[in-house]
Amino acid sequence: MKLENEVVKKEIARAIAGGRSQTKLAKVLGVSQSTISRLVNREEMEVLIEAERLKQVESIVSLIQNMEKIPPKDKKQRGQALEASFKLLKSLGIFNPR
Repeated sequence: MKLENEVVKKEIARAIAGGRSQTKLAKVLGVSQSTISRLVNREEMEVLIEAERLKQVESIVSLIQNMEKIPPKDKKQRGQALEASFKLLKSLGIFNPR
């Protein structure tokens, strides 16, 4: 797998922004942790990682705004929204229930 591929770089940025460790990412990609470290410390990667973090924050804000629109009495829809919220937060590496 070429780490210089733009699609791969975006996936790495998304993983790092989501909280995945460089060590785990290196194992998945079959490279050393130091290779990942050198890559993510490049200016272009720092920009990509920051952009991914911004997307994550925007997703959370949107999630909160949508939940506020659900009437308090609509327990079914609130339950579904809460479940979707947990899935989003888990996918971002923010919430990990044990």
